[in-house]
Amino acid sequence: MNTPQFLIGGSKKEFVLEHRIFNTSSFLITVFALIASTLNWIIDLDINTIWPGYAGAVASGIIYYLARFKNYFSDALVFCYVVLTMIILGGIYFYNAGSEGTIIYLLIMLLNIYLLVVKPRYLLLVFSILAGTIFLLLILEFLYPQYILGYADRTSAILDHIGTLFVSMLFTTFVIAAFRNGYIHERNTVLKQNKDLQELNKQIDEQKDELEKRAVELQYAVEAAGEKNERIETLLKELHHRVKNNMQVISGLLSLQSNRLEEGMAKESLEASRTRIEAMSMIHKGLYQEQDADIVQIKDYLVSLNESLACSFGFEKNVIDTNVNMNDNKLDIDRAIPVGLIVNELVTNAFKYAFQHTKSPKVKVDLQQTSDHHFKLSVSDNGNWTAGKENDRKNSFGLKLVHILAGQLNADLNVKQENGSTFILQTRDK
Repeated sequence: MNTPQFLIGGSKKEFVLEHRIFNTSSFLITVFALIASTLNWIIDLDINTIWPGYAGAVASGIIYYLARFKNYFSDALVFCYVVLTMIILGGIYFYNAGSEGTIIYLLIMLLNIYLLVVKPRYLLLVFSILAGTIFLLLILEFLYPQYILGYADRTSAILDHIGTLFVSMLFTTFVIAAFRNGYIHERNTVLKQNKDLQELNKQIDEQKDELEKRAVELQYAVEAAGEKNERIETLLKELHHRVKNNMQVISGLLSLQSNRLEEGMAKESLEASRTRIEAMSMIHKGLYQEQDADIVQIKDYLVSLNESLACSFGFEKNVIDTNVNMNDNKLDIDRAIPVGLIVNELVTNAFKYAFQHTKSPKVKVDLQQTSDHHFKLSVSDNGNWTAGKENDRKNSFGLKLVHILAGQLNADLNVKQENGSTFILQTRDK
């Protein structure tokens, strides 16, 4: 429900407290000017106390309209209002019995009202304007008493004082009540906000304590997970170590068995199996020596593998040129084992079938990164392949194994025959 004060001064949400008080004051000054001018006319005061009052009421009404309905409120508007009031009341002062009249009452009343409206930094200025106006009027009255027009009779004087005091006291009471009500509302709002803020701070403190508690629990969990992960890493490395040892034992057994056999397919099969096991054994050896138990330093591994194969077939280490260009030269175990076995088979085939009549044998192994998850493997030789040996290689278990491993890597395998053989394996999207 809208109260008269709300209708006159405006809502608390729409206007700040000073703006609402200014709206109320300008409205009441307009009403007061109309009433006072009318009373002056009724009690037959001089015409110069009547028409300036009505003019002031019109000016005050315009200011009220701008402030209340156009939402215009500024320091300049307030000071214009102050100056306009001083000019009008100062003019009426000489036609309303001077210091014996009621104008000084009105000036003091308006001083109190304006001090409620202006910003704190302008309080002294407003006081100086109104106090200076009062002193100036008193001095002018003392110097030029002949310009002062007194009351027609004692009855007019008493009625003027009674009417002015009553209306001004009522006006002052209404403004102060409006200010007090606004102040109480503002204070209650601040108190409620402080209470809400304290409650919010309490909730924040509780949440902070809970977060700190969870942070400690999380820290313990991270430490426990780290210890668990470290144990797992240790177990994995130990597992790779034991797998490597077991493979070396198997390799040794195959080597012993191979040495007891005469030259032939059985001996070649055992020897091929031994090199394959050696290739996988070297993978596991690298895994337990590295910090990451599932990442292979592929360059070091391929260099060691090729050097081992060269020595196994009686060639110098520099016969094989190994070139690797991978991200950090690392490859996961799921791809490193097939790559190692493929290189083992292709290099072994070159040594077995291509270099019997080649003066300067050469094998080149090239592994290149083509994208984040794809690579290209190339194994080439400059061997002299005869038709018979080429057929033996095509029908060998090793080459069949290469095709199977290429399928595991989701890769295409291409062969080029030009001044030797070149095998190109390139991974593709699944």
